[in-house]
Amino acid sequence: MGVLLWLRIYLMMMGLLMCRHFVTAEDAFRYPLPSSKLGIYKVVDKMTELCALPLSSVAQKCSLLPVKDGFVVLPLLNNTSLV
Repeated sequence: MGVLLWLRIYLMMMGLLMCRHFVTAEDAFRYPLPSSKLGIYKVVDKMTELCALPLSSVAQKCSLLPVKDGFVVLPLLNNTSLV
């Protein structure tokens, strides 16, 4: 197995998630109500540094939908506990 796969397995066993944070999040739309009220955001800039977060700090799973100038973040409704 590759080194990266072993690293991912180790981090999962330790209860950590490697991720990158989006720097800015804004409403994807404002009519008929701000999309943030539904948990839907538009993101553009991404941090270049990877960081490790405990799985217990993950509040919700989401999906990224590519759009012309970034991504729209959509919350998944079938969320189950990650921990």
